[in-house]
Amino acid sequence: MIVFREQRNSKQKRGLHKILIIALESYEVSDFKRSANIDRVIGEAVMGWLKTEGFRASEEGATAVEFAIIAPVLIFVTFAIVESGLAFGADIVLKEATYDAARLGRTGFVTEESTQDATVKERVKSMAGVIMDADKIVVTSLSYKSFDTLKKPEPFIDKNGNDIRDDGENYTDVNGNGKYDLDQGASGYGGTAQVVRYTVTYPWTFHTPFLREIIGNDGTIELSATAVVQNEPY
Repeated sequence: MIVFREQRNSKQKRGLHKILIIALESYEVSDFKRSANIDRVIGEAVMGWLKTEGFRASEEGATAVEFAIIAPVLIFVTFAIVESGLAFGADIVLKEATYDAARLGRTGFVTEESTQDATVKERVKSMAGVIMDADKIVVTSLSYKSFDTLKKPEPFIDKNGNDIRDDGENYTDVNGNGKYDLDQGASGYGGTAQVVRYTVTYPWTFHTPFLREIIGNDGTIELSATAVVQNEPY
């Protein structure tokens, strides 16, 4: 603190000395100005010194204020980029996990003392769990007799010809669940040579303020991955 004060005092002395030199030089230029304008000459010298020396601290303060204004925006943009990158990476991981689980499921492989459902779900969660909460991963599967029936509605008798099944019109319960469905896929992993569609979803949440207000539902979006395979003749 003492050193700082000495340096500051020394700087002030140098500034005052500079002011006096400028004032005296201006004062000696004209004998006419010697008595009448000495106050103006000194005043101009003081203002000149302030512009070159005294305002430097003000410029440094302005820089600090500008940074304080810009910093929140830069921080927000940085976090938004990081979070968006994480979401993009999670989506890629989820798709890779889904494809790998589908390839495993089509073989009919089942781990010892387990089921096919548990085996497939464990494969997805073990891969995707490195970047997301495994307990929130949802795995579903629907089986079809062939690719031609994939995501097709169950057939029905269209009595009135409106291309829509109305109540009372007979239909074929392909998936055996006791109701008419717009997708005739049956829940499960199907049998030999059947087509199976795997769907894996995950609720990904953004935490950056403002960003979570404009994306998804309260900052949460659903990541989804789908894979369609035909079972091997096991």
